[in-house]
Amino acid sequence: MVLRSSVIEGLIFLLVIIYMAKVLVVMTYLDSSKEALMGPRHSAEVFKGQEGALHANSKVRSILQDSAKIAETHNADTYNAEIRHPEEKKADPKDGVGQPNPIKVEVVIEKEEKDIDDDKDDDEANDFAGMNAELFANVLKTQYDHSSKCSEENLFLILLINSKPENLDFRIMIRETWANAPDAETQGVLAMFVLGKPRDRPRLDATIYEENDRYDDIILGNFYDDFRNSSLRALTGMKWVSSHCSSAKFVFMGDDHIYLNMGRLVKSLRALHVQENDKSMWRGRIRTTSRAIRDRNSRYYVSERLFERSVYPPFCTLEAGFVLSMSAVHELYRDSFDRSIVPFGDVFIGIVADELKWKVVEDGLFNYREYETVCELGKVFTLRGMSTPGQIKNAFDKISNETFLRECPDPDLDLVLTGLADNEPYLDTVLKMVHDRPKFCYNDEGQEEKIFILNLVSTLPRHFEARQAIRETWGSQNEILGETVKTLFVMGLTQRDTEEIQKQVQVEDDANSDIIQAEFQESFGNLTLKVVMGLKWVTQNCAHATYIYKGDDDMFVNFPNIINLLKKERSSGRAISKYFMGSVLFRSVRITRKDSKYHVNDKFYSGRYFPPYCSGGGYIISTDVVPSMYEQALKTAFIPIDDAYQGILAKKVGVVPRYNGGFKNWGEKSDTCSLRREELMTIHGFKDPNAMYEVWRNFTDTSVKCGANRR
Repeated sequence: MVLRSSVIEGLIFLLVIIYMAKVLVVMTYLDSSKEALMGPRHSAEVFKGQEGALHANSKVRSILQDSAKIAETHNADTYNAEIRHPEEKKADPKDGVGQPNPIKVEVVIEKEEKDIDDDKDDDEANDFAGMNAELFANVLKTQYDHSSKCSEENLFLILLINSKPENLDFRIMIRETWANAPDAETQGVLAMFVLGKPRDRPRLDATIYEENDRYDDIILGNFYDDFRNSSLRALTGMKWVSSHCSSAKFVFMGDDHIYLNMGRLVKSLRALHVQENDKSMWRGRIRTTSRAIRDRNSRYYVSERLFERSVYPPFCTLEAGFVLSMSAVHELYRDSFDRSIVPFGDVFIGIVADELKWKVVEDGLFNYREYETVCELGKVFTLRGMSTPGQIKNAFDKISNETFLRECPDPDLDLVLTGLADNEPYLDTVLKMVHDRPKFCYNDEGQEEKIFILNLVSTLPRHFEARQAIRETWGSQNEILGETVKTLFVMGLTQRDTEEIQKQVQVEDDANSDIIQAEFQESFGNLTLKVVMGLKWVTQNCAHATYIYKGDDDMFVNFPNIINLLKKERSSGRAISKYFMGSVLFRSVRITRKDSKYHVNDKFYSGRYFPPYCSGGGYIISTDVVPSMYEQALKTAFIPIDDAYQGILAKKVGVVPRYNGGFKNWGEKSDTCSLRREELMTIHGFKDPNAMYEVWRNFTDTSVKCGANRR
């Protein structure tokens, strides 16, 4: 009896030990599953000191807890698709997406039963013939029903964000920052995450199920997540967009380690010409010389049967993100049914784009390097390198802080300028012409003269002697190095002795026919009106000139050097268009002291710095941008700093000023050899007309011989 009791007690003890061991195994499995999902670099330790990241991490834990419950009752599917060739037992898994050559393949599918919510749409694969029809009918079948997501009438841009199944913390942070739903909806943007299925991890599969149940934004393809299934992930997203969201205009694709400046991207896309939306267009950062890797040990290996050429066609790299027009999305999806699928999504799209003759646009605002400052981030569409969700949150917080962004050296003009102004009625009044020369750029037969540089000299009505000195010195040459240069003097009305001064101006203009004058009164604050006056006059009367030079009447201008430089630039393919050259001022601070004549009220411009601009003493602009600058002036609030205002207009039309140290706006040596230096373009500060004559004599003195490096 005692023996039997001891045996029973021993058995009970053994059962307890076995039960505890099972519990320990289960707990270890759950912990390892969580670590696999989050990854050690995404644990709570990463978020120390990063505001908002722990909040996102708590949502990760919440989803994990709910998914553990689901895993007990929900049997997650396992789709095991292999692509086999009739003549082979099994295809080389490194030889593309299961199809090394464009022959018909046999698809072997093993799956358990599960309801697929969008079966009605998956039948679409049968509408397209081709060797990939059977494959696509299975692997592009998505797991969740999002057919009603694109019902909004104002839908403009679809964001397809490629994400690994385990990157739950990145997806949550993106949802709470740059893909924030309220902001997205107002801009006509819909964000969706595109995933492949996790391999042999049912707990993670259940986690994705719970995540989608909460957020309703996961497109889960019917293939295993893998580096070499990048093209399948792209095509899964494109198929979903083609099926449900064809009313949108554009599709953005990037990964979950990118920060997207969504507002800036949307604004840029909306500014595209209407016809651009209907073309097959692909815009991003282009790679042009990527070679096909033939080393079978490389993860980038592609066989010659899959792609014969040694160099891939140019493609927009997924690392920087890119945008496709909706017509390109449709073409890409249809065309992919009957071609070999190179395993890398951006390369595959590049092959399609090359054969279908898409418009592929290089856009440096799609950036794949890490950012150094948030001000830099504010200038671009995308930046890669967000290694933690906390970095995404930090960037979002700063770029959303308008006070911070107003401190940037090259600020967002939408932030620092007042809203759109309506300057046209005002300009129609103050820019009425007192003296005008509408035929100045035409010959006696009324034909356009071939003018290389139109020289616009800003002057005051009473500066008669300064103008005459220019006419008799550097402004006297109409033909230089085979190019035509013509000079006009630009002025307003004097504030005193108006009648007497105007009589003299009339006599002067009758004699020289080179003055344009408008009805505004001359003052420091009205120098901006003089800039706008020049833009308007050129737009209406001389837009066929190649360049304009804008300068003051106390400048010496070395036109031979300027023309020689421009011709060299043009021969190298530069200076053809969107050209703005001079002495560039960077980080020019807005003066806020009200007692300064340079004061700019923050009601008109609230940034700490002005955009880079050329000092107003003298600069060159290609006339192709002058009409668009004038158009912007009609709706941009005036500030009293004329050259800074010109810089604002340049930034608005996408022109970046080019620095040239030869534009000397603060004085320079004026001896003969200094004036002849090849790099010298202008010298500032000749208030006395006699000094201008002396400089001209030095410049033209042929008796002086200069060194070998001087002309």
